[in-house]
Amino acid sequence: MNRDRLLAQLRELCAEAGPDDGIDPRELKKSDHRPDPGSTKLRRLGGQIARAINVAFGTASDPLLRSLWAVRAVPDPDSARFRVEVAPHDAGDSDLDPRAALAALGREPTRRWLRAEVAAAVHRRRAPDLTFCWAEPLAEPLAEPLAGPDEEGR
Repeated sequence: MNRDRLLAQLRELCAEAGPDDGIDPRELKKSDHRPDPGSTKLRRLGGQIARAINVAFGTASDPLLRSLWAVRAVPDPDSARFRVEVAPHDAGDSDLDPRAALAALGREPTRRWLRAEVAAAVHRRRAPDLTFCWAEPLAEPLAEPLAGPDEEGR
């Protein structure tokens, strides 16, 4: 069949031709393989990463790292890399400099150590890369990292 004949048949079958007409729907699904960042598995993984980093912060020899708290970890943009939001563990700790804390977290030995701690705590084929950003301090320190809606009732 030539192209003109195919287009004529397509016009007979639908009122208006769209950009995805004539494409197998199974192929459309294959092209978008990135998981939803709000999925249950990614939220659970983010909670596990935040808990592992909080344990690591508690065992750190650097007092600056011991004064930090991982509030949450979110995929950035997918499960290969997570953005970890950190804040002072003590809400009254106003002399903690966010730039100094982020600089300490950005040093290569610290990043490798935290990634190794996450890899030991989270069972995945490949440990995710970690990036850090500053979160607003909370009124009170949390007993656990913020949980997703699926983890609140446990």
